[in-house]
Amino acid sequence: MEINKEKRIHDMDLSLDPMAKKYEKISTVRVTFAEDNGIIKTLEGNVAYEKGDAILTGIHDENWPVERHIFDSQYELANFSIANEYRKSQGAIIYAKKIKNTFCIKIRNGTSIIEGKPGDWLVQYAMKDWGIIDDDIFKKSYRIVSDS
Repeated sequence: MEINKEKRIHDMDLSLDPMAKKYEKISTVRVTFAEDNGIIKTLEGNVAYEKGDAILTGIHDENWPVERHIFDSQYELANFSIANEYRKSQGAIIYAKKIKNTFCIKIRNGTSIIEGKPGDWLVQYAMKDWGIIDDDIFKKSYRIVSDS
């Protein structure tokens, strides 16, 4: 599949897109930390990770890596009696919009390409930090944040 010139996705800012809305994550994740470099099969494609990165497991046992410095700045223990259960830090907001067409994006500094299908969500965690989330998982994991 062609990358569709990526529509210069890394130059986009969903906070300026009228079709995108603010969301916060409401579900927790299980976390392990990579002991070596590797590649993990996610729902959207194979994604490279490095030793020390967080490997997250979501509500449907889906897995994805998060760079360690990003994980440390955006996640906190959800339950002190369960060592590997984490949640997004309070006040962590993403921008997201539902996509109507098949699309691909480069992530992790261009080292991996993930593919979205119609109905998936394009999410922006921070500038130049993108992801794709399946519609069912998105609906169970995020809630819209009111501007008021």
